[in-house]
Amino acid sequence: IKMPANCEMCYEREEADGESARQFESLEWAMHLRLKHKDELSSIKNPALYEIRPTNKCNIMCRMCDDKHSHLIEEENKRNGWPVATKVWKMQGFPYHKINFDDAKRIYWAGGEPTVQAEFYSFIRRCVELKKTEFEFSIGTNGQKISDTLLDLLKHFPRVTFSVSVDGYQKVNDYIRWGSDFEVIRENCRRILSAGH
Repeated sequence: IKMPANCEMCYEREEADGESARQFESLEWAMHLRLKHKDELSSIKNPALYEIRPTNKCNIMCRMCDDKHSHLIEEENKRNGWPVATKVWKMQGFPYHKINFDDAKRIYWAGGEPTVQAEFYSFIRRCVELKKTEFEFSIGTNGQKISDTLLDLLKHFPRVTFSVSVDGYQKVNDYIRWGSDFEVIRENCRRILSAGH
């Protein structure tokens, strides 16, 4: 069943004879879940992967970004009277009850910027409190704010991966990812690695 509202970019790439993230990730999950035939999909009752993007709160203004993913760009657009995205992510209270932690294999948290979102820290603390930390916890970040508090909380999770966004070297990155500091990113990557992630 096609889902154009969610998968439009992948369908466009496939129609142009390219390979898409949809195809790569489908193959990855078929292997991860050890599926041998498409009929086995009917036995899956709950998601194995959850992608969480509760808000557009961010701490930088990437040049390729938009107001849907950065509240700073949203605010700038409003100040200048420019059009604002019709669908900006803003979740009121995270619905923990919607995640089946027993079947969750991976939870990917992105944004905006997770490390500046109160919902992100609330989620981590709630997982620790419930002793639900066995999933692969994948965090998409710009690498500007990796706090001691975050690293201490993540000690409770056995499988944490970070996807740190970098779009160039030093000043090139700082220009493209406006508001970022390449040396801060480099140091935070060292801290992430030192913590075993």
